[in-house]
Amino acid sequence: MRENHLFILETPLFRVRDKQQTFYCYNEKEKQEAIKKLRGKPEITRFKGLGEISPDEFGAFIGERIHLEPVLIKDDTSIDDILE
Repeated sequence: MRENHLFILETPLFRVRDKQQTFYCYNEKEKQEAIKKLRGKPEITRFKGLGEISPDEFGAFIGERIHLEPVLIKDDTSIDDILE
C-alpha cells in the first residue's frame, strides 16, 4: 500500500496579529477574514517559508488546524526510478 505514509507540512503564508490575538493564515481569503476580526490596524507578516517561523510559533499551527498534504504515488510508479 503506497498511501498515507508521507505528508508535506503546509506552513502559513501570513501571520495577522494585534496585542491580544494572532491568526495564522494559509491564503489571502483567510488573511482578509483575520484582518476583519481584529479591526484597527493589525500587524501582518508574510512568511516565505518554514525558516522564517520561530520555533516558539511553530507549535501554534501544529494541532487541530495542521495542514498536511499527502504524497501519493500511483501503484505502477517505480520507486527506484523516482530515486534515480
